[in-house]
Amino acid sequence: MMKKLPPVEKAFEAYSALADGRVEMHDDYALVDSSDGAKTYEVSWQGDTYASTDNGTYWQGYAGYPVIAVLIMQGRLPGLGAELLAELKDIPWKQLNDAHKRDYAAAANEALAGKPHEQQIRSAADELNQELARLDLTLKRGRKTHEKGTSAEASESAPSEVVAPAAAKAPGAMRFVSWNIDSLNAALTGTSPRSDLSRDVLRTIAAQDADIIAIQETKLPEKGMNKKQDAALEEYFPGYEVAWVSSHEPARKGYAGTMALYRKGLAVTATYPSIGAPEPMDEEGRLITLELPDFYFNLVYTPNAGEGLKRLAERQEWDARYADYLASLDATKPVICCGDYNVAHEEIDLANPAGNHQSAGFTDEERAGFSALLGRGFTDTFRHVHGNVEGVYSWWAQRVKTSKINNAGWRIDYFLVSDRIASRVVRSEMLDSGPRQDHAPILLEIQ
Repeated sequence: MMKKLPPVEKAFEAYSALADGRVEMHDDYALVDSSDGAKTYEVSWQGDTYASTDNGTYWQGYAGYPVIAVLIMQGRLPGLGAELLAELKDIPWKQLNDAHKRDYAAAANEALAGKPHEQQIRSAADELNQELARLDLTLKRGRKTHEKGTSAEASESAPSEVVAPAAAKAPGAMRFVSWNIDSLNAALTGTSPRSDLSRDVLRTIAAQDADIIAIQETKLPEKGMNKKQDAALEEYFPGYEVAWVSSHEPARKGYAGTMALYRKGLAVTATYPSIGAPEPMDEEGRLITLELPDFYFNLVYTPNAGEGLKRLAERQEWDARYADYLASLDATKPVICCGDYNVAHEEIDLANPAGNHQSAGFTDEERAGFSALLGRGFTDTFRHVHGNVEGVYSWWAQRVKTSKINNAGWRIDYFLVSDRIASRVVRSEMLDSGPRQDHAPILLEIQ
């Protein structure tokens, strides 16, 4: 039995999903579009067991609105009449939740204020929540493949091949994705279970139809990809040109490295800048800049301060040189920059700030360096869009088996833009990387 109720806002959102026609029922699964249209949740059932492709279906381990909506359609939870449902059409739950900084009660109050049947809707949501609490319901996180004509039992053990379709771009917008891949070769041609998970992430990225894709930590040799890797990359990303830079002497071989994929037909000039960083950082393949007619696109893999902070002083000098470099680009035309910055900027950007002030990626010096970068005229687009939302991260430690299950993560991957174009940002968010620990991809859309 559930020990607690899910936030009552989830009940309102489930009703709204039904009102908007966002629930599509099949023989053994349902598709439920999220309120912002950005994702499609898959909810399968076998008895009382539910699963989803996205942790957003749950809130603190309890049923989220897609599961509730399916239960209502199954007749296992009370629904609303057509007249009341009509009053819940087009409620922008995601925007309300973000605006109220995840204060669900405040979001619900704003959503329902002034509705002709406000009190009836509130009473129905309370009743739904009470009924939900009485269900003997087992919930679990997971990924499943669903195809028409297959049974839930058959899909239980099948590898995940289904990628939720990406939301359509806003009119006139460009879309960008960035991901620290932690070995391009492992992702493209590896045979380990982790390689399989990495390929799932590549499918997710490919589904976004991005204009530019930035990849960090390729770990390629100085000469780049071999023919097998090149062919595998082409399968995932046909229609893209590739720019890359790898580590070369005096830096370690097969270390760091970055790559940019950009849509064929874009007017792009690629450069691989040196910024005067301490040796051998400039030789580690950490920077690519693409010049387009209206803006610069820079991708970076920022050096880690290292075990025992042995590289902290060099990291601080890198931060200063990198800020100077971006400012020089910004003096000519607007800049969009992204990558693994290897720093959680504020305490809100990691799950356990108190225990990490002397850890690489959260020292006062690294955080000050990032603040200084923003102070040169750049905007953290995630915070610009989402405010002080908590518990959203882009990295979970591989060595801690429960880091992602417990969401003990860090936000260290960023899309930054020149302040003067921040108002044009439409979306800035993390993409679902499934059960794979380490980095999740991040997405930016800008008009």
